[in-house]
Amino acid sequence: MENVRITPSPLRGEINIPPSKSLAHRAVICAGLSEGISNISNIIYSQDIKATIEGMKSVGVKVESEDKSVNVKGKSPLELIKNTIDCIESGSTLRFLIPIGLLTGEEVAFNGRGKLVTRPLNVYYEIFKKQGIEYVTNEGGLPLKVKGKLKPDIFYVKGNISSQFITGLMFVLPLLNEDSKIVMTTELESKGYVDLTIDCLKEFGVEVQNKDYREFYIKGNQQYKNRL
Repeated sequence: MENVRITPSPLRGEINIPPSKSLAHRAVICAGLSEGISNISNIIYSQDIKATIEGMKSVGVKVESEDKSVNVKGKSPLELIKNTIDCIESGSTLRFLIPIGLLTGEEVAFNGRGKLVTRPLNVYYEIFKKQGIEYVTNEGGLPLKVKGKLKPDIFYVKGNISSQFITGLMFVLPLLNEDSKIVMTTELESKGYVDLTIDCLKEFGVEVQNKDYREFYIKGNQQYKNRL
């Protein structure tokens, strides 16, 4: 057995941080909602990330993929290029892009496969009914067709549901013409993911006021700013 001598000294060098799929979804979407070109590095092209990229392309965003990065040319306002978005098996893609599809005002269909077909979407269905947004669903699941525009409002959401719904709303509400609020009707459980969304929005120039995770106040008429 060999002896190893360790001599204390300052640490030097560089390390690559493992890519975050959660952050990649958010960065691609924020870049797509910005004007100008953003470069997003350190991305692994999982099926989920590919689904989000293709979904953003469907609403007019241009994405050029490189080895471990993407160049995203945002589109404002969004323009529906392809009226069916295939979310594959990505719950994040589905729940993030449904509100974004509503920015176009056109009819948008969402498809998926596997367990995603039956993932609950009741939070959005309740909003659709309240705001008069047309939707057709297969017994509550996919495929889903929506048509209409999301309007500024006070959105009441339970804290024990997926934070993906909250994130989906946070992407879109800053772009509406008046202020909105998201009000938690029970204690928010997934605070970390909501923090991740708020931090990513801030990096792209959009502010969300977090009032102790009980309310989120979102000013309208904000603009996403590209990141190089």
